Amino acid sequence: MNISIEEAIRILDLETSADAIAEIEYYAGSNRDKTIEKVNEACAIACDVMREHLRDVETMFSDKECYEDLRQMSHEKVVDLFFKMKKLFNKACECCDKLEKENIELTDLNELINSITDKRKTQCYKDDGKVWCYYSSDSLNPCGCGSNCYHYEFDGKKIYGVCNACDTDIYEMKNEFVKEKLKQGIWK
Repeated sequence: MNISIEEAIRILDLETSADAIAEIEYYAGSNRDKTIEKVNEACAIACDVMREHLRDVETMFSDKECYEDLRQMSHEKVVDLFFKMKKLFNKACECCDKLEKENIELTDLNELINSITDKRKTQCYKDDGKVWCYYSSDSLNPCGCGSNCYHYEFDGKKIYGVCNACDTDIYEMKNEFVKEKLKQGIWK
């Protein structure tokens, strides 16, 4: 899958879906299949997340004996479940509280929350915050999807040209141009 969870939420959320789909259609040009493909990807991501959530909730609340199940899990899985419960319900279940009281080492949740960052920042216009788009007037993007529009993404070290239609990296900017490009627009 080529889209992030944040993009999937934007496509599926009733408050943002019209704008998200209009943006996909704009960048994809006349390629209607790309819009349908992006919506399908968003639906697949949403289903995966919901299935994982149901498995986690089942593990956490399956029965009174789930405390013993939790003790048998790896440290990483317990931390992951604990973090999800805190994030979803702003509290942990009694079993997690019991584990914490017994001093079973759990990573500080604030550290986990602060460590979650977007993989890449996208270049946007300063005035309206919309994605800063570029197009090639004489050729199509090398990804082969048929689009000639692209935008820039920064991963903390490098800037990539990314196809607007299929979200594929189409090139990497040379290092000597990165600092100057980062001064243009805002990156979010």
